[in-house]
Amino acid sequence: MKAICNSTEVSDVVLHEIQYAAALSALRRLLSDGYIDLANGQAAAVALAETFGVLRRSI
Repeated sequence: MKAICNSTEVSDVVLHEIQYAAALSALRRLLSDGYIDLANGQAAAVALAETFGVLRRSI
């Protein structure tokens, strides 16, 4: 039986989700440390989601 996909390769969708999660984590840290305000944090979260092509998560 031939495998449908190679499990050693990560799909682009999964890779973008992981990258977005890492970027969002850094964004949340900036927000909690007071470097940015909530309005700018939300705008940045939207921009990151659009950049990575994923659905936006709340911060």
